Amino acid sequence: MITLRSGKEVDLPTSKPEHEIESEAEKEKREEIKGKRKENSTKNKDLEATCKSPVKYKDLGCPTISVMIGETCVEKALLDLGASVNLLPYFVYKQLGLGELKPTSITLSLEHRSVKIPRGMIEDVLIQVDKFYYPVDFVVLNTDPIAKGTNCIPIILGRPFLATSNAIINYRNGFMQLTFGNMTLELISSICEINNSIRKKKDQKRCA
Repeated sequence: MITLRSGKEVDLPTSKPEHEIESEAEKEKREEIKGKRKENSTKNKDLEATCKSPVKYKDLGCPTISVMIGETCVEKALLDLGASVNLLPYFVYKQLGLGELKPTSITLSLEHRSVKIPRGMIEDVLIQVDKFYYPVDFVVLNTDPIAKGTNCIPIILGRPFLATSNAIINYRNGFMQLTFGNMTLELISSICEINNSIRKKKDQKRCA
């Protein structure tokens, strides 16, 4: 309390304790956070109401395309993103008469964990897809001949071919796009239920 010149006594205003000020600040902060959470919750509910879940699809199989090697047509060449090499069975290699094989240190680990030693490699084989020609290196492997009429794939075109042709595949509808220089080819790939996944391991020793 203070006494003015007029003799009137006046009470001094008292400040709030520091802990009360901090409590009010914390309360305001909690209210602000609560408001933001409520706003975000409302936005999420609105988003869920307006967005529909995409349709789930099962495994549609592997895409295949028709290619020409020389005068021979391969109706179902398998396009396999899981294969690090282009694979050609030895009996197909003999039928095509592609020339002398080069030795290779590559070993192949198949999907069922068996290890295969290739017969060799043949380089720069021209693969014709429609009007485009692509040079392809094949790893030649001993396999059993395929009986006619069976749903089997004699040739596997792996990541090297897909990169060379700059392939873009719409897996759902089979639409496919290949590039050659500044030209583009659009075609429809067919789907095969066979799945042969191959990966390359260099300099792997043969198991006895």
